[in-house]
Amino acid sequence: MMEWMETRKDIHFSAYDTAFKLELIIKAHGLKQAEEYFEQLRSSVSLKAAYLPLLRGYVKGRLVQEAEAFMEKLNELGFLVTPHPFNEMMKLYDQNQQYNERCEEGVP
Repeated sequence: MMEWMETRKDIHFSAYDTAFKLELIIKAHGLKQAEEYFEQLRSSVSLKAAYLPLLRGYVKGRLVQEAEAFMEKLNELGFLVTPHPFNEMMKLYDQNQQYNERCEEGVP
């Protein structure tokens, strides 16, 4: 349905719609396609809306390296201004029982 809506010129997706679509892509097609969708987003508003669902997908999949690389990208984009992504990373480290490794490596 959302793909059809995107083809319509009289329908414009909001930032919320973009984030919702990303969540649906993760559920229906997996993280690889969600990453591809995220990469093709051009609007900073859409990117800001979509980064948290993608990060949550990494957390749900317990994908530490992917999440850390994504956090670096988010930092480069200037999106790490709220506690939400850091909270997600803490969940991920907790799920993987990585309590001290980051501190020992010099990562706060």
